[in-house]
Amino acid sequence: MKIGESESKSFFAWSGWRHAAEGCLTAVVRSPSALLYALCILFTCTVFFLSWNQPILDQHGFRQTQTAVSVYWGIVDGWKLAYETPILGAPWSVPFEFPIFQWLVSFVWKWTALPLDNCGRLTSFVFFVGSSWIVVRMLRSLRVRTTSSLLAGSMFLLAPVCLFWGRAFLIESCALFFSLWYLAVAIPMVQSTSESSSLRWNLQLLLCTVLAVVAALTKINTFVVPGLLVAFFATERLLTQTSIREALANASIRRMAFACIFPLFVALAFTLYWVHFSDWVKFKNPIATALTSGTLTKWNFGTVDQRFSSDLWVKAILKRSIPESVGTIGFAVALIFTVFFARGRELALILIFFAAYLTVFLLFPNLQIIHNYYQYSAAVWLICGVAIALGQSSKRQALVFVVAVAFAVGGQLVTLSRGYAKVMELSIDAINSRPLALASAVKSMSQPSDVILIYGLDWSSELAYYSERRTITVPNWGDLFASSFAQRENLAKPFKATLVVRCDDSGGEGLASVIRAAASAPSVDIDKCEISKI
Repeated sequence: MKIGESESKSFFAWSGWRHAAEGCLTAVVRSPSALLYALCILFTCTVFFLSWNQPILDQHGFRQTQTAVSVYWGIVDGWKLAYETPILGAPWSVPFEFPIFQWLVSFVWKWTALPLDNCGRLTSFVFFVGSSWIVVRMLRSLRVRTTSSLLAGSMFLLAPVCLFWGRAFLIESCALFFSLWYLAVAIPMVQSTSESSSLRWNLQLLLCTVLAVVAALTKINTFVVPGLLVAFFATERLLTQTSIREALANASIRRMAFACIFPLFVALAFTLYWVHFSDWVKFKNPIATALTSGTLTKWNFGTVDQRFSSDLWVKAILKRSIPESVGTIGFAVALIFTVFFARGRELALILIFFAAYLTVFLLFPNLQIIHNYYQYSAAVWLICGVAIALGQSSKRQALVFVVAVAFAVGGQLVTLSRGYAKVMELSIDAINSRPLALASAVKSMSQPSDVILIYGLDWSSELAYYSERRTITVPNWGDLFASSFAQRENLAKPFKATLVVRCDDSGGEGLASVIRAAASAPSVDIDKCEISKI
């Protein structure tokens, strides 16, 4: 290739990017909603990097480090289907979700060489910001006005619960991203009445199916509502037919039904296989048998009483989720606008999204009550409904719309400053964090191949992750404290347990005396924990 030709191609390539950038900039300047969306992206990026170096112990470190420890050992020992989460002993695998997010984090680590905490936060944050744009596209596929769609994307970025957990070392943002993308692809397919080419339709179906499988495997709890929404919109269109015979005779209706059913069926099949496989792996470990899908059914789905409890409706929804999603004032204004401005299709969509929001809580009340990060995926449906409601006023009075948006966004920022912002500003180190202090001591007292027995920290992965050691973290279930110490050689295979960490007088004097009898040196005391060599 001639030098001049290469330079010419480079110039035209640069010109294309320049024109695209100028087009985006012009759209932002001309549209207040687009400008707000761009400013929200800048704001979230600024907030993200302010807590860039914070350890993943800010909130629910138990769950964040469980994800991170799997990534660490996947990098160290190599990935396999029964991936390692070495916290409960041999065979060192306790698979829950299919490790799509974990694989992506390890890929980021490989190509950036950043610390693993940062890789996890960065991967999660990219999915979070990407989800905001998918929200815009999804609403546009439902023929929601651009103003309302961009407002929903902006409010998603500013929602305190989304901004905070969108930067956490968790699968939440990854699962929501693929679930929303599936929804954005599936909705046009089930609503289309035109005949597209077979190749294009088949490619859309393939993409829809892949997205459904990836979303469901990443986190089925997050994927349930998008799946239900697609089924609802497909049923809505089916009911427009005068009879079943007419529906069956309509080619576009048959394709619509197939586009709805096939991806969901394939996603369900893959998910059921993964659940069966993960249970099979867990049954190999005497501690992990308590974590199989059948054992955790009540924990995951909760009880009937919880669905009508004040813990769910008052504490989890009214006092926590709504303020942390759209702000109390913003939600109140949206309800007023729904009553006075929303009509026809817009009113129907508002009610559908509000119903989707409540469905998340009613399906998994126990999880929503206990874990505030579960509201990350629930918030998006409330935000979409509120944004459509607020957008109704823009058709009548621009000033009212601006004031309403200012109240909503302002409410989100105030809630952020009073809650999650303070958590993101925390300085977490070995001085004020027991897991980090213990991890430092454990690393200095052991070799990388050693196994650590841990009592009194439930089955948390915090110490296991930051000490970079395999652990037998024994929860206080039944007689596990006594039996695990006696069976430590089998639980540690093919390695050797060399340290015992016992915190908060767990196990009482009985366990303490057994550990002292096996100790080879005096114990080290750190923050109400004893570390003993055995």
